[in-house]
Amino acid sequence: MWSSKLFTITAAAILALAAAPANAATLTIDSLDGDITTNEINSFINYMNAQTIGISNLGNYMGDGTGGTNVAACGRMYEATQNLAILNIMIAWCDAFLSHRNDLPLGEHRVMWDGAIDPIWPSKATTDAEAGYAGCENADVVGHIAFCAQLILQNPTLYNATIPTATPTATAQPTNNARSNTSPSSTRP
Repeated sequence: MWSSKLFTITAAAILALAAAPANAATLTIDSLDGDITTNEINSFINYMNAQTIGISNLGNYMGDGTGGTNVAACGRMYEATQNLAILNIMIAWCDAFLSHRNDLPLGEHRVMWDGAIDPIWPSKATTDAEAGYAGCENADVVGHIAFCAQLILQNPTLYNATIPTATPTATAQPTNNARSNTSPSSTRP
């Protein structure tokens, strides 16, 4: 657990605001001392609910771009507050990221540099000279998804909790436990 409100609020705000478009909802910080306030938590939830979950990793959106920083901010805020609404937002984002992996039904099924439809998130446009490129930025996306899974696994009361976020995914399951026992299929032999 993060014990410093200053660090948690500052980190979450920087992560979220760094990714924010100019016309985005605002975040409220009541104070840099003491516990995170209900007003600050609600402000963060409202801010995240106003964001659109992207389904493409172009420009490393899901890794270290807007999407990735939003997921990281949710993780840090959930660690500090244990607020399930924040975790549910994180789950929705990670679910969208995973379901749009290149080799899954909602992915783009792009043939990569090795001639296969790989289990990655392409970061270059199909018109780019390096359209078949895939590199270490994919580990960022996997890391965000793993961080979300870790937060769920740290709290056994969440294992059989119904997932309130309804995202159109190939891996959608009604509970965290059911989802964790489902391995996304791959088109690779």
